Amino acid sequence: MEDEINVEASTSNCVAAEGEEIQEDAALPSAIFDDDGRVSENRLKEYEDVVKDKAYKTIQAARGYNTSTAYCSKQVEYLLFCETVINRPLRRSGVLYINDKTRTNEEASASTSTNSSAQLRNIKASITNQGKKLSYNTCNIYVAAIVDLWNYQKLKGVNSHESPRTKVISQLLKWVRRRRGAADNRKNNIDRATSLQVSGCTTIEQVVAVARKMYNDPAQHYKHSFRNANALLVSHYSLLRGESVRCLELADILLQELPKIGADSSYPIVTMIFNRSKTNQFNTVQSGAFMRNKNVAICPFMALSSHFFWSSSTWCLARAIEEPPAELKRLVFPMADYWYERHTTKNVDQTSGSADGFLLLLKCFQTTFLQDAAAMMDVIPDHPIWKNELFTHPLFLDFRRKVRVHIDAREEPQSELLKKVAPEVQD
Repeated sequence: MEDEINVEASTSNCVAAEGEEIQEDAALPSAIFDDDGRVSENRLKEYEDVVKDKAYKTIQAARGYNTSTAYCSKQVEYLLFCETVINRPLRRSGVLYINDKTRTNEEASASTSTNSSAQLRNIKASITNQGKKLSYNTCNIYVAAIVDLWNYQKLKGVNSHESPRTKVISQLLKWVRRRRGAADNRKNNIDRATSLQVSGCTTIEQVVAVARKMYNDPAQHYKHSFRNANALLVSHYSLLRGESVRCLELADILLQELPKIGADSSYPIVTMIFNRSKTNQFNTVQSGAFMRNKNVAICPFMALSSHFFWSSSTWCLARAIEEPPAELKRLVFPMADYWYERHTTKNVDQTSGSADGFLLLLKCFQTTFLQDAAAMMDVIPDHPIWKNELFTHPLFLDFRRKVRVHIDAREEPQSELLKKVAPEVQD
């Protein structure tokens, strides 16, 4: 009896309450010893459970957002299927379950009523659609999600069965992978015209339309307009997944100069460094880059610099011909020059290549943001960003007028451009 009381006391000290973070002292090896300095089997088991639970939470935290979302939906669907179709209620840790045959009608009706009608409709729709064949990717994500759920139940000690990924399931997945997709599309009556290549953004006009929709988003009071557009354009031009763009930090964004062929000047290039994504599980250093776009509405430089401002040779850009005056550039990111000078003269506690590259990027934005803003004011004239006092400053108004002159002078029909570049083709 005395030993049981000691065990209960140690359990309350070792195991964090539900919903609370595990304290550092709960993971100390001293928690496995009793008052006499001997190893207690009960305390050792509790300590192992704490370590396992903490390890599982660490694995879940390191998992990608899209993977976690996909697993969660599939696991919920599987649990609802077990509870509603084969009449096996969800097993929870610490709850004693009796044989299903002994459950009363009231208990059965109460268990069924906990499921929302929407969830039940989804289950019924899945059951009645038994004739539809699933693709390999869909089957594989179902198996992975159920195995992940089994791992968690195994960790909690509420599932003593073998892994769901048996040899039969592995062979079945191989067969599904070898199965011809065209035959399945015919049986499932899939509209092949709505493939990824046809239904995606395949033209510049489509990308412009999506970007403009993001810029003009009064439903969110324009709060995330440039952020969303920037994520779209950066992932589009750098061939990145959305998760890779969302995980970027300021130290990962650098500025580089690409020399022009046959000229002394250079093109500004934004380079991004990232080492974590769904397809990069071993933290390999990868990079992506983009440059300014001729169409200001889909220019990633414009979107990135506008997002920063809003939160805090063979071709040329008409809006980039006019150079903003130095006094006007100092009104955009005014502290960039101050910190860049201190960083280059080593008048700071610590210097780094990441800080140097990011400060250079802000200094570049002092020019490109003003040039892009002069053109974007005609694209999204109602955006509240233009209410900033910078855009009513006399220096900016004069600069915008000069930029408009260059833009209007270079807006020529495609036939005229073709005649200049390749007159023999035009004839």
